Amino acid sequence: MPEIIEWKKMRKDDMVYRWPNDLVKWGSQCLVRENQAAVFYRDGKALDVMGVGRHTLTTANVPILTGILRRIAGFDKSPFTAEVIFINMTKFQGKFGGRGQTRDLAPLMFHGEFWYEIDDAQIFVNEVVAGENYTTQDATTFIRSKFVELAMDELSGYSLQNAMTRLDETSMKAKTRLADKFEEYGLKLLDMAFAGMDTEPEYRERLFFAAQGVTGQQVLTAETMRRSAEALGQGGGAAAAGSGIVLIPQLADMMRQSQKPQDAGVTAVMCPYCGEAAPLHKNKAPKFCPNCGKVLRKQVEAQAKAKKFCPNCGAPAKGKFCAECGEKL
Repeated sequence: MPEIIEWKKMRKDDMVYRWPNDLVKWGSQCLVRENQAAVFYRDGKALDVMGVGRHTLTTANVPILTGILRRIAGFDKSPFTAEVIFINMTKFQGKFGGRGQTRDLAPLMFHGEFWYEIDDAQIFVNEVVAGENYTTQDATTFIRSKFVELAMDELSGYSLQNAMTRLDETSMKAKTRLADKFEEYGLKLLDMAFAGMDTEPEYRERLFFAAQGVTGQQVLTAETMRRSAEALGQGGGAAAAGSGIVLIPQLADMMRQSQKPQDAGVTAVMCPYCGEAAPLHKNKAPKFCPNCGKVLRKQVEAQAKAKKFCPNCGAPAKGKFCAECGEKL
């Protein structure tokens, strides 16, 4: 009775499985089910790949492995040493979250989802599994980390305003660039989407005023004046701060105009998707953007509360553990 090498209980989210016995006999049968591929691995390299079907192991259907074994005396005898690694070739979904820096050196926090599949099992085993990442968790962690690394590198070429106000366009451009990089690991990036982006309050405020037509120089001048007034107030009390403002009334006026929207009487917020001003309703952002129709209030409130995103699932995170997946932050 020939030995059957197979992956019997492949679940939807399983990615990789190593056949537990690395002593393989000629005449054994390798059973590869639908959406699977079997890779023969030896001496640190992925060799022959078998697709769907029942394969009897002979020197003919594993030619690369046979070529290596020919160098060994008695290569045609059984058993010989080789690992059989099964790969799930179906579509996978992953979540991501990270923090990077834009072209204008502004901090940028982002999160979203991406969809991918293993396109070349041999390259995937060589570049990702590499004789070590035999578990699905190890492989998915590597892929997610690599995706975040590539996304950070891609976003570093964008300005903060373009990245935050054009999410769909940013996702499309990033997908094109990242797809080329994924091919190097035997992966095919099917789709990706940034669900949200945020920055530090200081930079978020600059974006808001830019949308209102305030020049960058005016914003910087107002911020400088505000910091100076705060320093004067700390050094000499309210009277000192007041006298400092009186000395430069024009800048003081700009500083008052550059206060937070709720303090300055601003009646709109900037939509992070399309960049258009959305009128406030009862001092709150509207539920949906009147310009692009996307959910706005939840996004604005989430950005106001969330300081970072979970690196495991990409959800907005606050505290020591992620409320969505429980990952330690």
